[in-house]
Amino acid sequence: MSGLIISAAMQYVNAAEGWQADINYLYYKRDFEDHTDRMQSGFGLAIKYSTSLIANQFQLAVSPYIAEKITSSGYIKEDVFKVDNNNALSGFALIGEVYGAWLPRPELEFKLGRQKHKSNLLSSKTRVLSSTFEGMHADWSPDNNTNIFSALYHKWSRRADDKFEHFSSDISDAGAIKYIFVAGAKKKLNNLSVQVEYLYAHEYLHKWLFESIYTLRHVDHKASKFSFGLFGAHDGGDLFLVGAERGELDYDPAAITGEEYSYNSLAVYAGYAYQHNNSETGIYFTRFGEPWLEDNFSGDHGTNPFPANTIGPDLTNKNESVIVLEYKKNWRVHGLAGLDTRIAYAYGYGIENSAHQSLGTAEESWFDFDAKYRFAKIAGLMTRLRYRVYRSDEDGEVAGVKQDQSDLRLSVNYRF
Repeated sequence: MSGLIISAAMQYVNAAEGWQADINYLYYKRDFEDHTDRMQSGFGLAIKYSTSLIANQFQLAVSPYIAEKITSSGYIKEDVFKVDNNNALSGFALIGEVYGAWLPRPELEFKLGRQKHKSNLLSSKTRVLSSTFEGMHADWSPDNNTNIFSALYHKWSRRADDKFEHFSSDISDAGAIKYIFVAGAKKKLNNLSVQVEYLYAHEYLHKWLFESIYTLRHVDHKASKFSFGLFGAHDGGDLFLVGAERGELDYDPAAITGEEYSYNSLAVYAGYAYQHNNSETGIYFTRFGEPWLEDNFSGDHGTNPFPANTIGPDLTNKNESVIVLEYKKNWRVHGLAGLDTRIAYAYGYGIENSAHQSLGTAEESWFDFDAKYRFAKIAGLMTRLRYRVYRSDEDGEVAGVKQDQSDLRLSVNYRF
């Protein structure tokens, strides 16, 4: 997480020229307690062409997207592919990226147009293809240890969209959220890494974060990492109304959808991880006040910047305490170069209905297994398997706590 902004920045500043193609295959299967079990599989193709620098300062890029379904079964829902007018899943095509970049200096870049974005509070999500945003982005990395960025977007294309749409809440008209502004900075000082970020969705929501990681080096390539994060969010204007975040917030039964709603959230986490022999063992504790909103801007998943980050339901509810145990390993010392695995378990307790404790309490947990393999003999080829089991115990009703479910995703990605 600590290197997220820097790595994204260097990708922008050192933009490649010429052709690039990404072929992605995804098998996606989810099982639930009710009748909504489903499976979808298919592939996506993104072909990108970037010009060489024009007048040593300018660059143009375009990337058409094509997604095609192979097979599907069960409940019909937009997970990987769009649901068409005949209530059937179908592929889609669009110009996912098209932008102009200005690089007045090697460490400074301005970008205008449709583009990917990756930061803790706003990120392009990928199923078979990546969601992208339309607007402006500025990125400055004066040295290898410093990065500052800002972006202003007014449209986006969700994971299965065949067009770009304006932002909205779950109950507002399209375009009611006129823009999203996000800015952040990261600085590394010896063993200490610090980053801050702020997001404002017009007349809807404010969010901010502060994170720090201190790495203590030991002998024999061992290290201890101490991490701390503080996160805040509050309503940002007239668009934050009762019902604007369905599925995340509870409301008193007497509340009327569309009435003004006051929201102010604060969350904190602390963690420790020990690195040894190409492995990392970590334990993290997170405490929430009011629920942390995923702010999906209607129709997609937002980002989860907390340690309990996995596919499926977020453990980010009112008064929830979350403990995460995690073990990550790179297997190259065992003769399996290219294989990385992660096993994690999270347990959330003390959860309350966000309107009133008497309306519901709950506990929830998940187990997550994640394996990635990069093929040494075929450059650009990678496969990934993710499996997650989510369980909950609910007394009454809590909107952010979901039914028991499991999730299996197998992907194969090839870039050339």
